[in-house]
Amino acid sequence: TEDAKSIELRLKQALDRASAPDKRAQRQRQFMCLVVDEPSAAGLIGSATVSLSTPDATLPAPFPTTKPLRAYVSNMAVNRDYRRMGVAKQLLSGCETLAFRWGFDYLWLHVDVGNDVAESLYKSQGYELYREDPWYFGLPKRKLLRKAL
Repeated sequence: TEDAKSIELRLKQALDRASAPDKRAQRQRQFMCLVVDEPSAAGLIGSATVSLSTPDATLPAPFPTTKPLRAYVSNMAVNRDYRRMGVAKQLLSGCETLAFRWGFDYLWLHVDVGNDVAESLYKSQGYELYREDPWYFGLPKRKLLRKAL
Protein backbone atom coordinates (compact mmCIF):
# COMPACT_ATOMS: atom_id res chain seq x y z
CA THR A 1 0.00 0.00 0.00
CA GLU A 2 1.03 3.59 -0.54
CA ASP A 3 1.89 5.78 2.37
CA ALA A 4 0.22 9.13 3.01
CA LYS A 5 3.10 11.17 1.51
CA SER A 6 2.95 9.24 -1.75
CA ILE A 7 -0.83 9.74 -1.98
CA GLU A 8 -0.43 13.44 -1.24
CA LEU A 9 2.22 13.83 -3.96
CA ARG A 10 0.10 12.05 -6.58
CA LEU A 11 -2.94 14.17 -5.71
CA LYS A 12 -0.88 17.38 -5.95
CA GLN A 13 0.49 16.36 -9.36
CA ALA A 14 -3.01 15.61 -10.64
CA LEU A 15 -4.28 18.98 -9.38
CA ASP A 16 -1.42 20.81 -11.07
CA ARG A 17 -2.31 19.16 -14.38
CA ALA A 18 -6.07 19.66 -14.01
CA SER A 19 -6.32 23.26 -12.83
CA ALA A 20 -4.82 25.28 -15.63
CA PRO A 21 -4.87 29.07 -15.20
CA ASP A 22 -6.76 29.50 -18.51
CA LYS A 23 -9.83 31.66 -17.65
CA ARG A 24 -11.84 30.29 -20.57
CA ALA A 25 -11.33 26.72 -19.32
CA GLN A 26 -12.36 27.78 -15.80
CA ARG A 27 -15.71 29.08 -17.04
CA GLN A 28 -16.42 25.79 -18.79
CA ARG A 29 -15.81 23.65 -15.71
CA GLN A 30 -18.87 22.58 -13.76
CA PHE A 31 -17.28 19.88 -11.61
CA MET A 32 -14.15 17.83 -11.06
CA CYS A 33 -13.85 14.49 -9.33
CA LEU A 34 -10.66 13.88 -7.37
CA VAL A 35 -9.76 10.20 -7.13
CA VAL A 36 -7.01 8.49 -5.15
CA ASP A 37 -6.36 4.95 -6.30
CA GLU A 38 -3.80 2.25 -5.69
CA PRO A 39 -2.60 0.89 -9.03
CA SER A 40 -0.73 -2.03 -7.47
CA ALA A 41 -3.95 -3.41 -5.97
CA ALA A 42 -6.31 -1.96 -8.61
CA GLY A 43 -8.38 -0.45 -5.84
CA LEU A 44 -10.01 2.87 -5.14
CA ILE A 45 -8.75 4.55 -1.97
CA GLY A 46 -10.99 7.62 -1.94
CA SER A 47 -12.77 10.28 -3.96
CA ALA A 48 -14.46 13.66 -3.69
CA THR A 49 -16.27 15.90 -6.16
CA VAL A 50 -15.92 19.68 -6.39
CA SER A 51 -18.74 21.31 -8.30
CA LEU A 52 -20.38 24.68 -8.84
CA SER A 53 -23.56 24.84 -6.79
CA THR A 54 -25.80 27.10 -4.72
CA PRO A 55 -25.75 25.28 -1.37
CA ASP A 56 -27.02 28.34 0.52
CA ALA A 57 -30.13 28.79 -1.66
CA THR A 58 -33.43 28.90 0.19
CA LEU A 59 -34.78 25.94 -1.75
CA PRO A 60 -32.76 23.07 -3.23
CA ALA A 61 -32.20 22.60 -6.96
CA PRO A 62 -33.99 22.64 -9.35
CA PHE A 63 -35.79 25.63 -7.82
CA PRO A 64 -34.50 28.99 -9.12
CA THR A 65 -32.31 31.18 -6.94
CA THR A 66 -30.49 34.50 -7.06
CA LYS A 67 -27.61 33.15 -4.98
CA PRO A 68 -24.22 32.97 -6.74
CA LEU A 69 -22.53 29.74 -7.71
CA ARG A 70 -20.10 28.49 -5.09
CA ALA A 71 -17.38 25.84 -4.96
CA TYR A 72 -19.01 22.85 -3.26
CA VAL A 73 -17.67 19.46 -2.10
CA SER A 74 -19.87 16.40 -2.39
CA ASN A 75 -19.60 12.63 -2.57
CA MET A 76 -16.54 12.40 -0.33
CA ALA A 77 -15.74 8.76 0.39
CA VAL A 78 -12.72 6.82 1.66
CA ASN A 79 -12.29 3.05 1.45
CA ARG A 80 -12.68 1.49 4.92
CA ASP A 81 -9.19 -0.04 4.70
CA TYR A 82 -7.66 3.44 4.34
CA ARG A 83 -9.60 5.41 6.94
CA ARG A 84 -7.76 7.20 9.75
CA MET A 85 -4.68 7.50 7.49
CA GLY A 86 -5.16 11.12 6.39
CA VAL A 87 -6.73 10.36 3.00
CA ALA A 88 -9.85 12.46 3.70
CA LYS A 89 -7.70 15.38 4.85
CA GLN A 90 -5.67 15.16 1.66
CA LEU A 91 -8.81 15.01 -0.48
CA LEU A 92 -10.20 18.07 1.33
CA SER A 93 -6.90 19.87 0.83
CA GLY A 94 -7.03 19.03 -2.87
CA CYS A 95 -10.61 20.31 -3.10
CA GLU A 96 -9.56 23.54 -1.38
CA THR A 97 -6.65 24.01 -3.76
CA LEU A 98 -8.89 23.46 -6.74
CA ALA A 99 -11.56 25.90 -5.50
CA PHE A 100 -8.90 28.53 -4.81
CA ARG A 101 -7.42 28.09 -8.28
CA TRP A 102 -10.90 28.46 -9.74
CA GLY A 103 -11.07 31.87 -8.01
CA PHE A 104 -13.38 31.12 -5.07
CA ASP A 105 -12.93 32.56 -1.56
CA TYR A 106 -14.82 29.78 0.25
CA LEU A 107 -15.36 26.06 -0.08
CA TRP A 108 -18.75 24.75 1.00
CA LEU A 109 -20.02 21.30 1.98
CA HIS A 110 -22.88 19.57 3.76
CA VAL A 111 -22.69 17.03 6.55
CA ASP A 112 -25.62 14.98 7.79
CA VAL A 113 -26.80 15.84 11.29
CA GLY A 114 -25.56 13.02 13.52
CA ASN A 115 -22.50 12.18 11.40
CA ASP A 116 -20.20 13.28 14.21
CA VAL A 117 -17.06 11.67 12.76
CA ALA A 118 -17.31 13.58 9.47
CA GLU A 119 -18.30 16.81 11.21
CA SER A 120 -15.31 16.50 13.55
CA LEU A 121 -13.00 16.00 10.56
CA TYR A 122 -14.38 19.06 8.76
CA LYS A 123 -14.17 21.28 11.83
CA SER A 124 -10.59 20.13 12.51
CA GLN A 125 -9.75 21.33 9.00
CA GLY A 126 -11.20 24.80 9.60
CA TYR A 127 -14.78 24.42 8.35
CA GLU A 128 -17.37 26.42 10.26
CA LEU A 129 -21.12 26.07 10.56
CA TYR A 130 -22.93 28.43 8.20
CA ARG A 131 -26.42 27.16 9.02
CA GLU A 132 -28.46 24.08 9.66
CA ASP A 133 -30.58 23.43 6.61
CA PRO A 134 -34.34 23.38 6.94
CA TRP A 135 -35.78 19.90 6.73
CA TYR A 136 -37.05 19.00 3.26
CA PHE A 137 -39.49 16.14 2.92
CA GLY A 138 -37.61 12.90 2.31
CA LEU A 139 -34.10 14.30 2.78
CA PRO A 140 -31.92 13.86 5.87
CA LYS A 141 -31.34 16.94 8.01
CA ARG A 142 -27.98 18.49 7.18
CA LYS A 143 -25.58 21.19 8.30
CA LEU A 144 -23.99 23.55 5.79
CA LEU A 145 -20.33 24.25 6.51
CA ARG A 146 -17.84 26.51 4.78
CA LYS A 147 -14.16 27.36 4.96
CA ALA A 148 -12.43 30.57 3.92
CA LEU A 149 -9.62 29.81 1.48
